[in-house]
Amino acid sequence: MQEFKRAKVIFKPATEQIAEYMEQHGLDRKAAKRFYSEMVNDEIWINDQYQVAIHRNTPNHSHNLNEIKIDHVSIKRLDKEPIHDWRDLQEIKNQLCGPEREGLEIYPAESRLVDTANQYHLWVLPEGLTVPVGWHVRMVSGEDEADKIGAKQRPL
Repeated sequence: MQEFKRAKVIFKPATEQIAEYMEQHGLDRKAAKRFYSEMVNDEIWINDQYQVAIHRNTPNHSHNLNEIKIDHVSIKRLDKEPIHDWRDLQEIKNQLCGPEREGLEIYPAESRLVDTANQYHLWVLPEGLTVPVGWHVRMVSGEDEADKIGAKQRPL
């Protein structure tokens, strides 16, 4: 994967863009203005395959962890096709947020589902915080090691 370069998205005038968000997503004016405000302030990064928008230090949307400021990372392929290459998402998180920060991808309750495009979201915790589930050791296999145990893995 190529390195990311900073980019900028050109938005329509605010009133026009907000009206479009209201129509496209069924948002009320207040929610559409908030959405617009977040979008225009996001960091945008592009490489040969992906466009990534990062909303830094956003308040967590959880009811239990409001004091934690996280980075919301939104990832889409440039060709708009679906993705789910775990190693690509891991590398994007490492390059743009840091290799020792942990992130989550959420499969929400249907009542909280947001699925408007082939776009993927990671919520990256501040450095030093870890997700309370997951592995406690590192185990990584390349193609040769995986093949020895009858598994399939692409080269590192």
